Amino acid sequence: YFLTGSLGNLAAIPLGKVFQRNQAVLLFLCRAAMGVFLCLLTFQGAVRGLTLFYLLFFGFNGIANSPEMAVFNSHVPGEKRSSLLSLLSLFLQIGGVAGSVLQGYLAWAFSISTAWFAGSFVVFISSFVFLFVARNRQKKTEVSTDEIH
Repeated sequence: YFLTGSLGNLAAIPLGKVFQRNQAVLLFLCRAAMGVFLCLLTFQGAVRGLTLFYLLFFGFNGIANSPEMAVFNSHVPGEKRSSLLSLLSLFLQIGGVAGSVLQGYLAWAFSISTAWFAGSFVVFISSFVFLFVARNRQKKTEVSTDEIH
């Protein structure tokens, strides 16, 4: 798991160049792929498939780490970055706890597969936030280019 995430993080560098530094689109694709892999993991009945999709999930999580920080840093002024990173960490922890409680309830009330599927749905749908970020950044670039001319 750690090695797969590290390899994913290394893969983020050349992928960032392929996406011409459009980190929000790369982040969208990674998070959407993570949602798909988590969904596919839900339907696995053998250890081989479970292992494959689990490692792919964490590999793409590793790829997403660098673009996520690049997007964050490009939208947050330097003087507020430390405070907002602390808030980001807090909300990540709160979300993790709330998600775990909800996942536990879904597994208890329905099935473990249902809980995993619900998690995959949330990860996939939340990836679309980054398309909005990419579109906003493109609009700002177009406006600043128009102002120059």
